[in-house]
Amino acid sequence: PTETEQRQAAGTLARIEGTNLYDAVVENINGGLAKVAELLGRNEAELAAAAVPAEAGNKSKEHEAFDMNDFL
Repeated sequence: PTETEQRQAAGTLARIEGTNLYDAVVENINGGLAKVAELLGRNEAELAAAAVPAEAGNKSKEHEAFDMNDFL
């Protein structure tokens, strides 16, 4: 996966953290908690600096092609 895809995955995980969806994602992946923690930790500083409100509606072709399973 590209850096952009990894940042998108980390952003998605950060937004759903603390929800049932997040729990389901982590539970259904072998070593999921470690993989998610690594992805979030690696991109935490970038996400904080580049945070964009969800209502901005900025959708790109990369966003449409994104598949969380590529990272888990």
